[in-house]
Amino acid sequence: MLRHTTCRILPNDANTTLLDFLTRRFNYLTRDAWLERIRAGRLRVNGLPAEPGLLLVAGAALCHDTSDIPEPPVDTRIKILHDTPDFLVINKSGNLPIHPAGRYFNNTLWALLKRDYNIPNPLFINRLDRETSGVVLIAKTHESARRAGLAMMRHQIAKTYLALVFGWPEQDEWECREPIIRRGEVEESPVYLERTVHILGASAHTRSRVVSRETCERGRYACVQAEPLTGRTHQIRVHLAHAGYPVIGDKIYARGSQHYLDFIAHGWTHRHAETLWLPRHALHCCQMQMEEFCWQSPLPLDMRIMNSE
Repeated sequence: MLRHTTCRILPNDANTTLLDFLTRRFNYLTRDAWLERIRAGRLRVNGLPAEPGLLLVAGAALCHDTSDIPEPPVDTRIKILHDTPDFLVINKSGNLPIHPAGRYFNNTLWALLKRDYNIPNPLFINRLDRETSGVVLIAKTHESARRAGLAMMRHQIAKTYLALVFGWPEQDEWECREPIIRRGEVEESPVYLERTVHILGASAHTRSRVVSRETCERGRYACVQAEPLTGRTHQIRVHLAHAGYPVIGDKIYARGSQHYLDFIAHGWTHRHAETLWLPRHALHCCQMQMEEFCWQSPLPLDMRIMNSE
């Protein structure tokens, strides 16, 4: 089956060669592997075959034929929390991408809903990372997506997360208003998606509250409730790490982003387990409120297992 993933070139990536962009942005393949795929005609820019040295322009459509790349296994178990002609609300696992990207196409929530739930065009109102579990709101029509999108813009949709973090926060409650930017825009970073706190970043606001402080044989950790009042990429993970309490299992922000690169290259190893504790970042969207509705999801088993030690 043919599989294609497409992305748009952002202004910050303009005037970068195709090969440099692919190597930096999609580091699940080596530079030599990307060069081979370009020469094999598996990359097109604006519908045309591209050369490795092509300078990209902002807004260009980059299409990658991923038909020959095996998709990693995912956890496709989902629980339906709410189902109407306009909306579907589900609880997703901590190993399920929402959109096709990189190595994932058929093994995504998008493909699952189209294939098994007869939703021809699922429109996601909130987008959780692959490793983030919990409540996802999906609009079934463009009108319902517009309605939910307006509610989101007006701060009429409230989301609450639970996170397991390293250490014991000194305060019971705190807020973080530090702006967030993609790290590569202000300093060198080998991980394209990595974000950081920086004065040039977009405004971001997170409220956090300690639910419990725990101890296991590996050390101290806490369960923290986090409410993002803005919607920046990796916002909760960045703000908690900035506060000194990174999310357990976070391969980018907990113990240095080299763990992420090593995981991409070699998979989950004993070294990761010793340092990060859990094979995915321990972040869970436990509640979402919109209009008269309130959808909830309990802490998943793979996050509760910390309490069993």
